[in-house]
Amino acid sequence: SFLKKCLSDPEYAFQTTEDLLEKGFLRNYSMTNDENDFNIYAELLFARPQEIKGLKEKYPNVKIKLEKLKEYYRELGFKGKFPDET
Repeated sequence: SFLKKCLSDPEYAFQTTEDLLEKGFLRNYSMTNDENDFNIYAELLFARPQEIKGLKEKYPNVKIKLEKLKEYYRELGFKGKFPDET
């Protein structure tokens, strides 16, 4: 299965392509399930904000999903600017 391939091959799991990014997925691993997709977005937002900032500017579906992620964090009480907004 796709998940099994990602788990057994970390290099493959973290690869990305134009096609994936156009669909709003950041890495192959993101496509394994919604939780992993969320986690990859959160990782880039908080650990590599410049990377996700560039991706959201180039790929509309990445921007849409990133805004949904931020809205979720705001609902949980996050205040202020996110790292990609500075």
